[in-house]
Amino acid sequence: MKYSLLVYILLFTGTIFAQGEWKLEKNEDGIQVYLADTPESKYKTFKATTTINSDIEAVYAMLKDLKALTDYYHGIHAVTDITQINESEASYFLEFEFPWPVTKRRAFVKSKAYPVEVGAYEIETSAIPSDSTKDGYVAVTNMSSIWSIVSAGENKTVVTTIAHMDPAGKIPGWIANAFVVDTPFKSLKKLREILEN
Repeated sequence: MKYSLLVYILLFTGTIFAQGEWKLEKNEDGIQVYLADTPESKYKTFKATTTINSDIEAVYAMLKDLKALTDYYHGIHAVTDITQINESEASYFLEFEFPWPVTKRRAFVKSKAYPVEVGAYEIETSAIPSDSTKDGYVAVTNMSSIWSIVSAGENKTVVTTIAHMDPAGKIPGWIANAFVVDTPFKSLKKLREILEN
């Protein structure tokens, strides 16, 4: 049931974030990164998955800890103005760094974490409108992601992240292309390293 649930989650999120066919872009160190075309956007959606040798509750706790985001998520250098709406929902600002000469990005987002069934969780995040601005940053208003976390047995958890972001403004093609592959790969690799050590 757990693996059939995972297949359902991936198919379901695939229809939300991307209508194009998933194409494997990187398969290294136990991490697979796929890309797909995104409707009405020139930026691709990524999907990345790996298995972490850790209890699902520990993985879920780590991903829910917003202050820990900068410890593992590649490209995010700050999480600010965290408001805990309730036990499962929160709002906050994410600040992203890009290689020179690209200006930093900033997004106001809302997240929701919840169990799907016994042994499975999801965490959804999406950008929401905000009048707040910050010097030196470009506001991102089109961004969404989902994490699926499924127990694969004792101390093994399958973690999948799917996300799309329109960074707004002009970004060199080589940076945009590297971002959608390097971000999920490096993020999952660091997350796994933290949880397994």
